[in-house]
Amino acid sequence: MTTLYPWLDGLWEQWQPTLERGSFSQAVLLSAPNEVGVDQLVELLAKTQLCKSSTTEPCGFCHSCDLFDAGTHPDFHTLRPVEAGKSISVDQVRQCQQWAQQSSQLSGTRVIWIENAEAMTESAANALLKSLEEPSASCSYVLTVEKVNQLLPTIISRCQQWVVSIPPHHVAQNWLASQGIKGEYDLALRLASGSPLLAMKLIDDDKISVYQNLEIAFLEALQTKSIYSWNDVVKLMADDYERSLIWLWYLMTDAQKQQFSLAPTTAMPGAVQLAERVDHQQLYLQTNELVALLKQFHNHSGLNRELLTLDWLMAF
Repeated sequence: MTTLYPWLDGLWEQWQPTLERGSFSQAVLLSAPNEVGVDQLVELLAKTQLCKSSTTEPCGFCHSCDLFDAGTHPDFHTLRPVEAGKSISVDQVRQCQQWAQQSSQLSGTRVIWIENAEAMTESAANALLKSLEEPSASCSYVLTVEKVNQLLPTIISRCQQWVVSIPPHHVAQNWLASQGIKGEYDLALRLASGSPLLAMKLIDDDKISVYQNLEIAFLEALQTKSIYSWNDVVKLMADDYERSLIWLWYLMTDAQKQQFSLAPTTAMPGAVQLAERVDHQQLYLQTNELVALLKQFHNHSGLNRELLTLDWLMAF
């Protein structure tokens, strides 16, 4: 039996009875945030559906399981954007339709995984819809998305929907401990939006100290208000402006909660100091401006991030 991340076990246990009865949906839509290991769940599902000896979990010994483990199974297909941030084209979906129409090479079923399905262009989504409306009896689809509201409602209606959520804090903490990870779990999980996989990566890549240095410089600049101090903050953000700004957004929202005595026990370390140094009205306005700035960065790649970030900081 393939070992799943513990926060995925519950969903897998829900799927197993329908897999055993042979009544599992031919089209599954799995909504999940980034960095929760949903690919592990999809691969276990596909391997089980393709297995020749078992219906509830892959046997691990049959020819189909061997091919899957080797990454060469002829009936398992993955469709994803060619490059990160790019769309899934209609030509890619047409290739997917060709796979669906072909007979299984191992006299079983075909499984097609469409990863980041929300990246499909409108014409690609419409082409897929035709396949979902008239699915081949020997083909199953798994669509994974981060933002389900970006899919066509008609595609959503043709799929059985499931959701994977960020695991509870204590589950994530226990998993990190079980992996032998040493570090500040609470802060790492906060910076990672609760994702234990991303938190582990942040700890391994020593990004926790990167944030701590940024927080110290930011709080110091709030006291001095000098252009030199703000420039020092910007320099610390230069490797990844968007990530650094998101981290400051966490700090600022925690500080606002602190001002109303609502801050969680896992609040950012500098939340109390920030709440004392900046009044609620300014903190609220600057947080809104930060959200607008992040939207600009997301929608426009050619912006001068250094200058825009500095302008935002100097408004404090």
